[in-house]
Amino acid sequence: MFETITEALKLLPKRKAAGQKAVPEDLRPPPIASNLVAQLPWGEPDDGVVFLRGGERVWYGVELTCPTGIQVSENYGRAMSEAIRVMLNQAVEMGQGGRLIVESLPAQEDMVRHFLQNQGKSEDRLIAEMERREQKDLYDARRRGEITATRYFLTCYVNVPKRHKSSPLNYDEYRAQMTLVQQRRTNMLNRLDAIGLQPAVMSNAEVKRLMWRYLNGNLATAKPPMFTGKLDLRDIDPDRLRTDRTVSANTTRYQVAETEIGTQNPGFLTMGDRLVGAISIEKRPSSSQPRMLDQIILGLVGEHYYIMVDFEHLRQGETRAKLDTAINELDGSRDNSVLQAGASTAAKSLKAHEAMSNAEYRGHHFWQVGITTVYYAHDRQHLRELNERIRGLYSLMAGAHAFVSNEQLKKTFFDVMPFSAGLTRHRIGCQCMNLADLFPKTSAWLGTASPIMPLRNRHGSMTGINFQQGGTNFGVMVLGQSGGGKSVWNMNMLLTHVPLGYRAFVMDPKHDYDEAIYSLGGQVITIAPDAKLPDGRPVRINIFDPTPGELMPSASKVSYIIAILRVLEVVNTPEEKVIAEAGLQQYFILQSRRTVVPGEEEPQNVYIGGRLRGFVEALSSLQRIGSEDLKSKPIFAQAKARMVGLLQSYVQGNGGILADFLDGETTVEITSKCVSFDVEIMLQTSDPVLRSLSVLIVGEFIFQQAARNPGGKIGIFEELGVLAGIPELAALVNRWFKTGRSMGMIPVGTSQEPRDFEKLGGLINNSAWIVMTQLGESEMKALQASAGLPEHMLALASTLRLQKGVYGEYLVMQKVTDGVHIGDVTQLWMTPEKLWTVTTDKAEKDIRAHATAQMGSRSEAILELASKTRARRAS
Repeated sequence: MFETITEALKLLPKRKAAGQKAVPEDLRPPPIASNLVAQLPWGEPDDGVVFLRGGERVWYGVELTCPTGIQVSENYGRAMSEAIRVMLNQAVEMGQGGRLIVESLPAQEDMVRHFLQNQGKSEDRLIAEMERREQKDLYDARRRGEITATRYFLTCYVNVPKRHKSSPLNYDEYRAQMTLVQQRRTNMLNRLDAIGLQPAVMSNAEVKRLMWRYLNGNLATAKPPMFTGKLDLRDIDPDRLRTDRTVSANTTRYQVAETEIGTQNPGFLTMGDRLVGAISIEKRPSSSQPRMLDQIILGLVGEHYYIMVDFEHLRQGETRAKLDTAINELDGSRDNSVLQAGASTAAKSLKAHEAMSNAEYRGHHFWQVGITTVYYAHDRQHLRELNERIRGLYSLMAGAHAFVSNEQLKKTFFDVMPFSAGLTRHRIGCQCMNLADLFPKTSAWLGTASPIMPLRNRHGSMTGINFQQGGTNFGVMVLGQSGGGKSVWNMNMLLTHVPLGYRAFVMDPKHDYDEAIYSLGGQVITIAPDAKLPDGRPVRINIFDPTPGELMPSASKVSYIIAILRVLEVVNTPEEKVIAEAGLQQYFILQSRRTVVPGEEEPQNVYIGGRLRGFVEALSSLQRIGSEDLKSKPIFAQAKARMVGLLQSYVQGNGGILADFLDGETTVEITSKCVSFDVEIMLQTSDPVLRSLSVLIVGEFIFQQAARNPGGKIGIFEELGVLAGIPELAALVNRWFKTGRSMGMIPVGTSQEPRDFEKLGGLINNSAWIVMTQLGESEMKALQASAGLPEHMLALASTLRLQKGVYGEYLVMQKVTDGVHIGDVTQLWMTPEKLWTVTTDKAEKDIRAHATAQMGSRSEAILELASKTRARRAS
């Protein structure tokens, strides 16, 4: 609020008084041959509102954030267009309008730094070099302009009385105009928010930066060191900029005017080392589609440009008068025998007459729209390529004609700049729905707030993921066909999380993870019935070990052991399940001791653990189930006898193949923060018992280890589909995923068999994250039937690309609430160092093994292979 009229008059630049300087000495523009100050229309903004020096219009702006790609189906896009149409008709008064601005420029260094904030924490030579190279590659890609930031601004104007440029507003005029604009802006904000476009009011600093970026394209897109140039906001507290929209420096016009724009070349302007072109729409399109602008933007990924959509809400009365004249002329043409000579001419006239009548009587609002793309090119060849590409993209609007405004390029450039005094002269008439179709419906998904895993996306920007933020739980399901990149994704999770202190547990069925685990200083433990430890002892995980955090075994522990017995075909009937549960309860009591527990006044029963032999003995001595004597229940007695007989073969000393594996104390010891359980022998066998046991026992052991150790953990479970056919096992897997969050665990499951998707449907639906690699048609149908994913998500997944050795695409979906997902297609780019570490290609694994044998060091072998790959790519 201004206390005096004098303060209010500071809104716009004044003529300097005698003996005074117009601006501080250090901010005065240098003497240049082509100063733009005289051409720039702006005064100083206040509260994000831009007053023009000559009056006539006052602008305000908001930045839009659109939904992510997986949120918008074709039907949703049409609904958004209809909502935008209604919003424009109601929020923009007749005779007024605005400009929709799509800005795509190289990402600022701060943006890349944000996505890399959790990198560079490893002390291991290979991992440290891998991180250093990845960071360098990303920063280099940014400098080359390959990583861009695409932003959306909606700027609207309110008509005000015109005045001389040297006549500033008085306080009453200023206050009245500011109040009017603020009311219109609040109305627009509410309507945009209701549509789902998440508007944010532009501050003074944001207004100035947008002006500056447009008029200093050479600095925004040039090579270093010019690339680092920024708008001068010296002496302004950055913290105030975030909280107070009225903060600004008083030198906007001088700062943006320091760029020389060369106009001596026909067909393009010059800005520093860039060529600037512009293409406008000259002919009214015959049709449009809801996501038209999104398609144009995707067609320009990696390029630097502004798309300016000028719009003006025509006064309905004037437009209807013109329509009436046109209709009368058409009526006359229908009655003219000469014009009626061709039936097609008469038919066209009648059709046009009906269309205009419908437009009038249905109350359609009429608009004028101008569509211009201003683009930056490296050289003339690049300029020609962009010309042709943009013309082709504009052909999406059927019937539209795009042209390069050669002789009027400079005027077009200034006509469409942000907050200009007027709109482009290249405008066409259309209905509001056509304008609504030109609004963006989707934008790049930036991911979570504190990213750990940096990725790129199809929009040319970056996406960062932290699986412990924003979702309903931490569960991750990775789905895709064999060779699609599931294991590569999981290994990248390890390489980004373990250096930050996360523990990692992996169930590896194919030896794919060995190099990544060893590179992280981890251990690989073979799990098989005949596997031995270095000291000769058998490898064993005791299923009767106490569960961390439990005094006595819980129902979950009982379910786990029952699942093991079902896999062993010891439990097959309801009667056998009842007997097993009773036997377990009796055995747990026998193996408990009265113990003083911290926080408890009285000693508590505490389960101390047991082994299979002891359980078999307890089961054989079981006499009662609850109050029922087994002697009175022959069916239960017979079932117990059969179960005891079967279990005897799994007790040490009785010669069973699984006896040493199942009966005895746990011998597996975890000595590293990163461990892989090699279950290849068990999982690749044709014996379904061994396959299920490997996943079940190792999976539960991983969760027990996670419960024992504080801090963040990752558990990777490959091929969960082998457990999906048994209800108890599927329930156990669901428990792993649901309880992971309570212990800081990110459980990651994978599956590739379409027949398993239906059985894992509950697990997929309960996961906070779904990551999809390339899927075949059968997998798509199975996934749609089991998980209920909508068709537009699966259609997006069907477009995933894989460029071997360079990058792979993944559709990442984050569940924010039940039935609501956000996400988009992401790109996992591979540095050569990472490629040779995580490759699952057999030929590349053989080359890596040979190099390791020759050099005697895995790390040195990978770095040497990476160096050769870089040299080959460079040549």
